[in-house]
Amino acid sequence: MLVSKNVCHGVVYDGAMHAALSARRLTPGMALVREGMGVYLAKRRVGKAFHDPLAAAVALDESVCAFREVEVYRERGAWGARPAAGTRTRISVSVDHARFLDVLTATG
Repeated sequence: MLVSKNVCHGVVYDGAMHAALSARRLTPGMALVREGMGVYLAKRRVGKAFHDPLAAAVALDESVCAFREVEVYRERGAWGARPAAGTRTRISVSVDHARFLDVLTATG
């Protein structure tokens, strides 16, 4: 199971995510993440791609992303993936932002 970089770049911790987290009950760890990202946003208002938190959320609940079975390849120094059956390798093709926030902020 692969969480693709292009899907990760669609998840940005920005002012909207910061506000969305303000409206939720957070674990102490997520409260610290929110506090730290508030400091980050004060300097860089465009936000930050949230690669690792997305991958972690997928590890907890695959429904955060939609996946397709693929074959991974490397050609001319670049990695890619193409649809293929029977590989047992799946790659993310989209993210459910609402589900991501639900998993990220689950308290129990």
